[in-house]
Amino acid sequence: MIESRFKELLDHSMLLLKKKWSYGILDDFVTKQLPHNVTWGLSLMYAIEHKGDRAITSTQGELAHALRFLASVVSQSFLAFGDILELHKKFAELSGSINRIFELEELLDAAQSGTSFFM
Repeated sequence: MIESRFKELLDHSMLLLKKKWSYGILDDFVTKQLPHNVTWGLSLMYAIEHKGDRAITSTQGELAHALRFLASVVSQSFLAFGDILELHKKFAELSGSINRIFELEELLDAAQSGTSFFM
């Protein structure tokens, strides 16, 4: 019985580690890699579609300012999405903690009433 419970615990721990690893990759990609790639693509599209002589210094400054603003907006948007992913993780941890406290309360109630309580 102990061996089977330990195997269940080990399997569950391995599943959690795999999920945590996958989440880390997804979070890293969404918050660090994807914003740069999207910004690069949007910047390229914007520069190609931009009207005017690109050799003029004022046009270059205008393009640089617009592209810097675009990069900032895209980066902040993806960081906000990463924060949403982080909130989901925190809510899951909170839910698990609440569940453990509820189980402890049930065990204490069962111990006080003198009844046998097996999980």
